[in-house]
Amino acid sequence: MKTFWVHVVLLLCALVGLDDAGAAQTLSLTWRTSGGVLVAERQVALTELDALPRFHIETNTPWTLGLQAFDGPSLLDLSRLVPGNVREARVEALDDYSAAIPAEDMTYAGPILATRRNQLAMPVRDKGPFWIIYPIDAEPKYNSATFRERMVWQVKAIEFIVP
Repeated sequence: MKTFWVHVVLLLCALVGLDDAGAAQTLSLTWRTSGGVLVAERQVALTELDALPRFHIETNTPWTLGLQAFDGPSLLDLSRLVPGNVREARVEALDDYSAAIPAEDMTYAGPILATRRNQLAMPVRDKGPFWIIYPIDAEPKYNSATFRERMVWQVKAIEFIVP
């Protein structure tokens, strides 16, 4: 019986360690019309995201200590993986929190989907694997509740709304 409990404890320890290492490093991307009709969908792996043009944002956030360096593709480039105009991006987190990001935010000076923080992949327990980041320090308008609500972490899916 003692051996059984030793195995149970070892198994639990191994599973706890999988929290971040075993976390899916894929992102679900969909494009839908405002009426809900599916236009396209893709599952994008971290390696594919890393192959897109990278943007770098150094900024402070309300959720981190000190200046942080974030890297990842722009939300604009992600929206353009399928041709067409995008009206809005609906970003959903692992905990089902969601936020809508209007098309006017999606510029090369706007938000990125951070895949790295301070050059390291972000574990789930530290707001990863993906985090929408606005350049708060570079643009004062981004330092408001409206934009902070759009800085979704633990992103699992982005739905782009097209005409």
